[in-house]
Amino acid sequence: MLADVGKFLDGPGLAVPPRVEGQDVALEHALEQPDRDRAVAEDEPVLRWVAENLFESELFVECLRCLQVLHGQADRECTECSGLFCHGRRCYDAIVVPDLPNLANLDYVDRVNRAVDYITGNLDQPLRLEDVARAAFFSPYHFHRIFRSLMGETLASFVKRVRLERSVYLLSHRKGVRLTDVALACGFSSSSDFSRSFRDHYGVPPRKFDVERFRRSNRKTMQASLTPPEERHRLERLPVGKNPDGFAVRLRNLPARRVAYIRVHQPYEGDHVPRAIARMLSWAESRGLADGQWLGYQWDDPEIVALDKCRYDVGLEVPATTLADGEVSMTTFAPTLIAEVDIAGTIEVELRALDWLYLTWLPSSGYAPAHQPAFEAWNGRPFAHGMEHFELRAQLPIVNARVPL
Repeated sequence: MLADVGKFLDGPGLAVPPRVEGQDVALEHALEQPDRDRAVAEDEPVLRWVAENLFESELFVECLRCLQVLHGQADRECTECSGLFCHGRRCYDAIVVPDLPNLANLDYVDRVNRAVDYITGNLDQPLRLEDVARAAFFSPYHFHRIFRSLMGETLASFVKRVRLERSVYLLSHRKGVRLTDVALACGFSSSSDFSRSFRDHYGVPPRKFDVERFRRSNRKTMQASLTPPEERHRLERLPVGKNPDGFAVRLRNLPARRVAYIRVHQPYEGDHVPRAIARMLSWAESRGLADGQWLGYQWDDPEIVALDKCRYDVGLEVPATTLADGEVSMTTFAPTLIAEVDIAGTIEVELRALDWLYLTWLPSSGYAPAHQPAFEAWNGRPFAHGMEHFELRAQLPIVNARVPL
């Protein structure tokens, strides 16, 4: 299948090793072999895709045929093409990694997403560079460089920040929890290590940290950032105990779910989310998957995490055999019990529903949030009822509040 791939490479210094055909060779090796006659040594890193397919090599060929980016085409330049990167004349608005060929960018985005998912799902465990790099199918050297380019911070900084933000989330929803338990649940080696890191980041030790004051302050920052002064009342918190819309919780068990997603960085800016939804819809329609269950979710609570650090995933439940593709990544959520609330109305209605769910229902329910994000489960396709009126279900994964962290 790949025997003639060399004819696509006219520039010096870039060649596909002969052993790419039939091998799961990591993309960075395919890009970096200057000697057309040298095979990849047996002890060099190889990419072991879970599905045991040739996706990495096929991606390499597809990108060359589709975009011919090795000849210096600029990022974001639109070309009439088809395949993984483009739909008609519309190019993906992908994150660009400096000093890397354009064809690598979307694949690297997916692989860094894998790393972030691995980190998020294993915050209570030691997270060594080698292990996180392996989850993303990178060598540690390449991973450290690419992660920083894509995420804007080093792996160590990212891990520490996410651990601390998780600790604030636990302090918010696990009243009376021991700090030692929070420390261990967030991956700190001891309560003293946790307290020192917490004080360095938030300015006070966790025992003196006013969680509610911190959240209220961040809510006001969000209001000021997202709405003009005359409309900020739209994002006001619903007072505890109030339920003017008559929201009701339905408890039910969800099975394991495989989810295809596009990750949106800085989702509260501009039209980043609608554009990602449009790209995800195009991807799903081309594969006959667009009428599945659509999801929106984020691990980052905007009352805890700075808005420019938040990430939002536009997701779609897919069959177990579906593969990652370009900027579309895959993840699996474990079976979980959820508290589900029906929502139909404007963004104000959705915010009131979430406030009521977290501030009124949850504290008296005997449950606590599980280590999964809260989901928006759309009724039909995203924005099927317009851009101002939403019909969806808020799904909060929960566990018994008496279960240890």
